[in-house]
Amino acid sequence: MVEERNLKNSDWENFWKDGDTYWDLGRIDPALRELVEEKDFELAKGNGLVPGCGRGYDVFYLAGKGYNMTGLDVSVTACKTASEMRESLGLGEDQAKFIAEDFYTFKVPDTKYQIAYDYTFFCTVKPEFRGKWGERYAELISKGGHLITLMFPMVPTARIPPYTLTEEMYHKALDSNFDLIYIDRNPKKEPPRTSQNVMAVWKRK
Repeated sequence: MVEERNLKNSDWENFWKDGDTYWDLGRIDPALRELVEEKDFELAKGNGLVPGCGRGYDVFYLAGKGYNMTGLDVSVTACKTASEMRESLGLGEDQAKFIAEDFYTFKVPDTKYQIAYDYTFFCTVKPEFRGKWGERYAELISKGGHLITLMFPMVPTARIPPYTLTEEMYHKALDSNFDLIYIDRNPKKEPPRTSQNVMAVWKRK
C-alpha cells in the first residue's frame, strides 16, 4: 500500500534537523557528470540555480565548472549545512551561495538564471501544482537558457512524495515555454539508484 504524505515546508526543516535525509546520496548523480563531461553538452553560461539543493553537491559541482551558483532550499538547516561544506571546499559565496526560501516566492535576480538543475524536486510537487512549477521556471530562466531535468522516479514508490513521473508530465508543464533539445533515456546510474531515469535539457523560448 502506498503511503501519501502531505508535507509542508516546515516538515522538510524537521527532516534536516532530525537527520532523516534518506534521499541524500552524498554526491552528485552520475547522469549530471555524464551530461557535462562525457556528452560534452554545451550549456548556456552565467548564473545557475538548484532548487531543493540540500547539502549542495550539485551546486558545488556546477560552480566548479564556472557557473555562479545559487542553491535554494526551504530548510534553513540544509542551507546552513551546505554553507559550511562550501567553506570546507574553499569556495567563495560568489561561486556558491545558499538561500532558505520558497521556490515560488523568492526574489528573482534581474539577470535571471541561465541554467537550472531539477532532480529530486519536481517529484515532490503535487500534480495540481505542476503547471505552476513550469511557469515558475519560465520566470526564472532567461531566454535561451537551459533547464536540466533528471526525471526520477519513473517507477512507483512505496511512499509519496516522491510522485512517480513520466516524460509526458514534464512536457505538459514545460512545453508552453521551453523546447526539449536533448534527451537520454539511459543515462549513467550508480547504486542505490539503479531504476529507470531520464536526462533531458530544455531551452527557454
